[in-house]
Parts: sequence; structure tokens; C-alpha cells
Amino acid sequence: MSDGINHGCSTRLLDVFVAKGVITTTNRRVLERFMATWKVSAYHGLLLTKLLAEEELADSLASALKLPRRYHFADAQLDESTLTMLDFNRARAWECLPIKAADGGLVVVFADASRIDRISEIKQGFKREFTLAVATLSATLKAIDELYPLAAQLPSLYGR
Repeated sequence: MSDGINHGCSTRLLDVFVAKGVITTTNRRVLERFMATWKVSAYHGLLLTKLLAEEELADSLASALKLPRRYHFADAQLDESTLTMLDFNRARAWECLPIKAADGGLVVVFADASRIDRISEIKQGFKREFTLAVATLSATLKAIDELYPLAAQLPSLYGR
């Protein structure tokens, strides 16, 4: 679930959620132990322990980070110019999706937008401006599966 955990990002997320009253200091201590034992991020720890439901976690994360919240991807279009840097496997592993904005720009939707290490790497790889948004984990993964071309998902079937 959590590929390359950045404990600094996880600690900051817990700090923000305690400060905002989303979780208690006791919840934080339990989560830190859970994260260390199971080697998961704070985001995944919150989901796996069911301290926050998926919708509540997405709402809290968007509010805490002052980012727009994406509730569905029915009208979303994948920004195919980004597929070299953010291919299907990386998008699934990082739980993020590059979509075209209504104004022609780029929006990268993350399930866990507290992962500044990943956001920073994407900024370097894209070499263009983009905005961030937050969606639930299940909505993000479903959109990745539906929007990425089959050739990107199963390259061996397409002779790649």
C-alpha cells in the first residue's frame, strides 16, 4: 500500500490533524506505533485503523492543506502529455492522477496530498505548473484504472 514511506510527511500530517482536532494525541501515539509496526504512512494508517473513514480523511486532508476536493472523475480527461513521467504503475503506486483542468491547465489529484516528496518529484519531472487536488483513495484508483489507456496498463499485450 505504501511505497517508500516518508516519515517526515507522515509526522507532519499527524501534527496538522492533531492541531486541527481531527485526531487526538492518543490517536497519534497509537498511529505512530501502528505505522512503525506495519510500515505504512500516516494516511494509510488512518484508513487501516479506521480512525477516519475514507471520505472524512479526504475532506480533512483537503481542508488542512487548503486544496480543492475532487468528489468524482466522471468528466475527467487524462493529461496524456504527462504519461512519460507519471506512467500507469507510478500513478497506481503513488495514488495520483494527472488530469486536464477546465482552463487547459493541469491538475494532479492525490489521495494523500501530504506526500511533498512525491509532489516535488512530479514538479521536477513535469517541468510545468500544475495545481493539486484531493480525492478519496478508492475514487483515485478507480479513475486511474478507467482513464489510463489499456496499452499503458498492459504494455505486453500491445507489443511494448
